[in-house]
Amino acid sequence: MKMMEGKVALVTGTASGLGLATAKVFAQAGAAVAMADWHEEAVKNAAQNLAAAGYKTLAIRFDVSDATDETTILALRTIKPNFK
Repeated sequence: MKMMEGKVALVTGTASGLGLATAKVFAQAGAAVAMADWHEEAVKNAAQNLAAAGYKTLAIRFDVSDATDETTILALRTIKPNFK
């Protein structure tokens, strides 16, 4: 059993760079990864690449700098049910 198996990791900034690297580490450790970024197309591509490698991912477009953004609030509510 992997260390993060059965867990869900929400990682922001996952379209590229450190956020994407962090998402990969969580995925490799067995977590389902909710990948969030404001750049929708890029985060979808990143999530698809990890999914193609056999990891469980969900791409979410939201801007963590805007707590009043309805998309952000809705995204947070949809993460857990999508990984059951």
